[in-house]
Amino acid sequence: MAVTIEAKRGWESTHQITVSTPITYPVKQVEAQIAWQTNGGLAMTSTGFGGDPPRADGQHRCYTFRASVNPQIRNPEPVIRFVDLHGNRYYQFRDHTQRFPANTDWTQAVTAIDQWLRTGPSLD
Repeated sequence: MAVTIEAKRGWESTHQITVSTPITYPVKQVEAQIAWQTNGGLAMTSTGFGGDPPRADGQHRCYTFRASVNPQIRNPEPVIRFVDLHGNRYYQFRDHTQRFPANTDWTQAVTAIDQWLRTGPSLD
């Protein structure tokens, strides 16, 4: 899965998030939120818009989200949540994808991924 975010002004939006998945690994649902670093840790918000209908090019399926990001937020980062055909829930943040239980919320998942990226895996 590849995720990109680019500043792209549109009607009431400031950024575009594109999620590209191989056709060979179809997913049932894709959602996006925006995260950014604050002095107190990570903060998150909705993109402000629902996703556009997916499109396919033969090799990949692309999901596009428009986001309205406050101009005071520097370096917004996309957080992606997706569900595969088997009902498994995954979150992707900073190019790291991890499976989580179905009852995990956005903040719990992003905090766990961020901690893993900063400290490495727990050895207990």
